[in-house]
Amino acid sequence: MRKLRKNHVFLSSGTSIAEICKPLQYLHTHMFTYMKNYHDGTQVYLSSDSNWVEDYFELKLYNSSYFEGIPSEYASGFKWWPGASDLPVYLHARDYYDSDCGITLCQQEKDGCEFFFFSSGIDNKAKMETYLNNLDLLENFALFFKESAGTILQKCNNSRVKRQGSNVVIVNDAYAVNRRAFLQCIGASHSAVEKFLKQFEKLTRRERECFNHIMTNANTQDTADKLGISLRTAETHISRILSKLQCSSKNELIIKLYTTAENYQKPT
Repeated sequence: MRKLRKNHVFLSSGTSIAEICKPLQYLHTHMFTYMKNYHDGTQVYLSSDSNWVEDYFELKLYNSSYFEGIPSEYASGFKWWPGASDLPVYLHARDYYDSDCGITLCQQEKDGCEFFFFSSGIDNKAKMETYLNNLDLLENFALFFKESAGTILQKCNNSRVKRQGSNVVIVNDAYAVNRRAFLQCIGASHSAVEKFLKQFEKLTRRERECFNHIMTNANTQDTADKLGISLRTAETHISRILSKLQCSSKNELIIKLYTTAENYQKPT
């Protein structure tokens, strides 16, 4: 593949991406990369360090990545990076970017698969424990990133490049677990699900209408316009929804809803 042009959005947006990634410092994460591989063979690639993006394409590091396989082959969820890999993509990241052990969040979408890469430095001896105990925060950040980088992602969508991966080296999901079957076997209670549903019942009709718009990723102004109410009224409704459902943000609410839906099973 040819080198990316210096003004290509993958490279020119580095400063903006780094600004969006500032909250990750509280998770001792100094490097973040976003990649989306589409079913049509194209790709979007962004990072908090644009130099990494340039190296990734110029040095053909994609040829040794575990995440450049066919998009449909990846199950949604978290994947640890190999701790002592001698693959070029990992060696280069460690030697030149102090990007050691990390974790990737994979999320299947209708048109492809998204990958959110988080990594810490070599000196952080507790990095695995940090990520393991804060997976929910990484999911929250993924939502926050897509919302905050919306304009950039739209530009990227119009400037996709052809995916260069070999389709051979992929993460093996042969040991993926069946969560529902596991919960059924141990007789897990539905108390958490039932609690959330009872909280949802407390919402007024208007609040439920606002809730429906939140679930479509509509912003507050769009919600107000669609419901024919003022921006301030919409903000009040959303604030009450978050309070009643015990969530601190819209991102947390969305994650909570998806988690509830995933674990919900009707009693037999």
